Amino acid sequence: MRLNTPDLEQKVEAIANSMNGFHFGRLNVRFSSEDALRRGEFQIIEINGARSEAIEFWDPTLSLRAAYRGVFAKQKTLFALAAEMRAAGHIPIGIAPLFRAWLRQLRLIRHYPPSN
Repeated sequence: MRLNTPDLEQKVEAIANSMNGFHFGRLNVRFSSEDALRRGEFQIIEINGARSEAIEFWDPTLSLRAAYRGVFAKQKTLFALAAEMRAAGHIPIGIAPLFRAWLRQLRLIRHYPPSN
């Protein structure tokens, strides 16, 4: 948060708003300097949605208790967001469309370049 600025927030918000249905997630980015990032100048390496885990929970210096606390805090936020969306009239995806989307993702993954 020490690098956060209104310019950076505006850029991230514009990116998130440009993706239909993106309500929760993170952007993995590269930037040339901290000042460039503060100005909102970065390249996106990867976009992770609600299912992704934050890398800090895998830090070996973090206690198991702290890691679980972080994971459960994220889940609590997701459940609250889901409740808000249902209250606003959004209908959760059914099991059949969810399964089809998962199968589609598995097919697409075969075309992704290897990482690490």
